[in-house]
Amino acid sequence: MKSFIAAVTLVAVSLAFTSASFAAEKKEGAKKAAPQKQFTGVVEACDAGCIALKSAKESKKFVVNEKTKVATADKKEAAIGDVKCGDKVTVFFAEDGDKLVAKRIGPPPPSKKKAEKK
Repeated sequence: MKSFIAAVTLVAVSLAFTSASFAAEKKEGAKKAAPQKQFTGVVEACDAGCIALKSAKESKKFVVNEKTKVATADKKEAAIGDVKCGDKVTVFFAEDGDKLVAKRIGPPPPSKKKAEKK
């Protein structure tokens, strides 16, 4: 009977350590996801599949897909068609090979200088 209890205890302890190590691996895997970057600029061109922005230093083109979330100054949830040339927007994106894939498009956050003046 003692050997049976010892065997059950051994199995329970080994399962506890195994599940803890799997949980640690999942957390590490989640951390390895590509960090999201952002770019703020003026819209030069925009259609259902692409948006092009120009900042003072450079221009970038982003792929827009069905997962891209869009907001405007007027609407919390908007469509890509609501974004117009000349609008100043911020694009949060991820790199996928040589493509820049837009995850979120919306009005730029308020600048720190304006917030300090108020």
